[in-house]
Amino acid sequence: MLDDLSISRKQARSIALANADASKSQMNLWHGAVRSGKTVGSLVKFLMKMADGTDLTGESVVIGRTRDTVYRNLIAPLQDPKIYGPWAEHVRYNRGAPTADIFGQEVHVIGASDVRSEAVIRGMTIKRSYCDEISLMNEDFVNMLVSRHSVEGAWLGATTNPDGPKHPLKVNYIDRAAEMGHRIFHFELEDNRRFLPDGYIENLSRQYTGLWHDRFIKGLWTMADGVIYECFDPARHVVDTLPTMQRVLAVGVDYGTTNPTRGIKLGLGDDNRLYAMAEWAPGTGTTADRETGLRAFCATDRPDYVFVDPAAAEFKVQLQRGGWGGGGADSPPPYANGMNRVGAGIGLVSALLSTDQLLIHSSCTELLGEIPGYVWDTKAAQKGEDAPVKLNDHAVDALRYAVATSRPMWQPFLPQIDAAKRLPDERIEVAA
Repeated sequence: MLDDLSISRKQARSIALANADASKSQMNLWHGAVRSGKTVGSLVKFLMKMADGTDLTGESVVIGRTRDTVYRNLIAPLQDPKIYGPWAEHVRYNRGAPTADIFGQEVHVIGASDVRSEAVIRGMTIKRSYCDEISLMNEDFVNMLVSRHSVEGAWLGATTNPDGPKHPLKVNYIDRAAEMGHRIFHFELEDNRRFLPDGYIENLSRQYTGLWHDRFIKGLWTMADGVIYECFDPARHVVDTLPTMQRVLAVGVDYGTTNPTRGIKLGLGDDNRLYAMAEWAPGTGTTADRETGLRAFCATDRPDYVFVDPAAAEFKVQLQRGGWGGGGADSPPPYANGMNRVGAGIGLVSALLSTDQLLIHSSCTELLGEIPGYVWDTKAAQKGEDAPVKLNDHAVDALRYAVATSRPMWQPFLPQIDAAKRLPDERIEVAA
């Protein structure tokens, strides 16, 4: 059956060797660069294990951050005969449902987006499992998942892009592979060149520098250290004159009760570049004062949306009272929660800066003052976490909300931008 599929030599090798016994707490892990072929190879092995596991006792599960990401990253590709040939017709699923059918067997579809997800699998006896982007899962969830494979012949497969070298997955599984019997397969972007469009690798390499290049191109577990937007150059990225805007996409708002509040207005220029057009930097005041100030800021070059710090509950209540998104011609724009996966958002902003697809107007003095001092938290890195130092980061956070959350609106105009880590859910959700 493998003869019917387009797979690389490295994928074929991983498929042949990925036989670690999950009943002995062993994991089969595909890790490395983006678009390197690890997901296709690992899913082929998962399908093979599903086909030969019909006589085993226990349950089968597929896991992602949400059910929606499971569908998008795993099930939808599995149903594509161009990728998985005749096997695709044996994968059946109604989007959003709690279970799928693979080779006639029930498969639980699980979202593991927070620590409470551990309770979902507690008590299960698992014979087959597949986990997408396992490094994004809570450590307790991963430990619980591994412990549920008590059936002889059980199998656990997982994929991930790299994070920091102190990440629990790196320390407890990759670094202990020989000791524990894990089967670990590392992929670089070059491993998949045969199946990628001409120039794709070169274009992606230009998007990422430093940390992001090491992780997403080379597939290395590199420490987050130093300046975050190291490619930022005022001579390249700061402009005194804005082009005509095709669309004023959004204002991103980082709201502070005791800390400063900042807003960044993002537009799509007629040159198909993104522009931080203007910034909102109110002084001290009440929540009502801030709402009034934001209303005035949005009255000029009215944006399509306002994306707010998800934690700013009090401010969102004030926006609701103020009639934001009411639909009238004179009403202020609708507001929504900003996407708040920090690492993914930073990676996207970095890619845009690296390719000169994001420029900043010189009037955004608060933003321009923050970028050079926006650095990784070394203490967090030692614990396996990627986190910026939470100091003088209000305007850069507002920029990240605007860029990351509006991506579905600007992506068609910047098709060369390929997000290193896709955001878990790119729909715009009405803030609650």
